[in-house]
Amino acid sequence: PVLPILCFAGYGITCVLEGGDLLEKAAANISIVRGTLTAARAQAMSSRGRSQIDPAGGQPYSAAALSLVFHSAHPLVPTLRADVRLFQVTATGLLEPALMHCDKEPDSVIVCHHCEP
Repeated sequence: PVLPILCFAGYGITCVLEGGDLLEKAAANISIVRGTLTAARAQAMSSRGRSQIDPAGGQPYSAAALSLVFHSAHPLVPTLRADVRLFQVTATGLLEPALMHCDKEPDSVIVCHHCEP
C-alpha cells in the first residue's frame, strides 16, 4: 500500500523479505533527509574544492540513500551489502553522488566507488 508521507526533516521506508528459497533474508531501505549546512560542514566542503559552498553555512541541502542487504539461503553464496547515496546543496546546484559502496562476505572483498564532481 502507498502511505501518505508527512515530512519536514526527513523520512525513510524499509522492506524486508524473509524465508525465501533463494534469499534467507533481504532488506531494502530508502532514507531521505533535508536540512541546512552547518558552518563546520560547509567549511569542510569548501576546503575540498567545492567553491560554490559558502563556508559560513546556512545553505539548504537534501540527501538520499538506498541500502540493500541480501543474505542467501545457500551457505556458500556470500552476503551482499550495497549503498547508493546522493547529496545535493539546493542553492548552488551542487549534486554529489556517491555511486556505490558494496562489500561481500565471507571473504571480505570490498569494492568502493565514489564520484567526485
